[in-house]
Amino acid sequence: MALQQLQSVCCLMILALPAISWAIKISSVEVPQYPVVGTSVSQLVCNYDLDRVGDGPEDKLYSVKWYKDGNEFYRYVPRDNPPQQVFNVAWITVDQRKSNDRVVALKNLALGNTGDYACEVSGEAPKFKTSAGAGKMMVIDLPDERPIIKGANVRGYRVGQWLDVNCTSPRSDPPALLKWYINDEKPTDSYVVQIPPQSEAGGLWTARLRLRFQLKRQHFVQGHVTLKCTASIYSEYFTSTAAIYPGLGLGEKALESRRTNDGWRSECLTSLVAFAVLFSLRLSSPA
Repeated sequence: MALQQLQSVCCLMILALPAISWAIKISSVEVPQYPVVGTSVSQLVCNYDLDRVGDGPEDKLYSVKWYKDGNEFYRYVPRDNPPQQVFNVAWITVDQRKSNDRVVALKNLALGNTGDYACEVSGEAPKFKTSAGAGKMMVIDLPDERPIIKGANVRGYRVGQWLDVNCTSPRSDPPALLKWYINDEKPTDSYVVQIPPQSEAGGLWTARLRLRFQLKRQHFVQGHVTLKCTASIYSEYFTSTAAIYPGLGLGEKALESRRTNDGWRSECLTSLVAFAVLFSLRLSSPA
């Protein structure tokens, strides 16, 4: 019985001893999501921790490796001299002066830099434990200029005429997302005609969007109609172009008639209010 009790106490003591283990883990990987073509420096960040559990010694870094689409292009081994090593991978240009074990700086970005980037961190022997993390980069090429509105009659339009115009955003990747506005309001869906993007040299695209509708009197605000086309690419790019077209043949009579009608309504309303006040006073006065 005493032997059994002693064995139980020993087992409890062993379980109570602090565990000794080593761990290396990546806390986060930061990859720019939408950098722009020609950016001088784009930083890839690999945040890792060398942890220990219990009284064990802290794990030591053996290497940090970076991959693009599965191909290694950068390695950092602190024991080597020099610790940095760069491998030939298409479109990748590493700025070694600004790179270390946690940060890799890329320069002269092009559309070919789009891809999946992964960081791999390894500890030293005997464990050689490895942790990895990844992120996706999509390099964008912004349009050459603001949206262009074409096809309109700059001299103006009459009620009942058709207004038929195109908005063009030239040479970008991906193609810009275009939207039309009439007097700062979104048009009816039937007014908008979708046009597939046109492929251009160098992997670029020209985006177009057509707007076609028959003009009504309410389209002319203060004697003209205003069109606006906006172009956007993700959250990185937004711009717009507006154009104003005068109304023809609207005539002062229409405006005067509206003003006359509004004035008649005002006079009528005033008379009704005055009559109501006099009537209530008369009712409240003693007989």
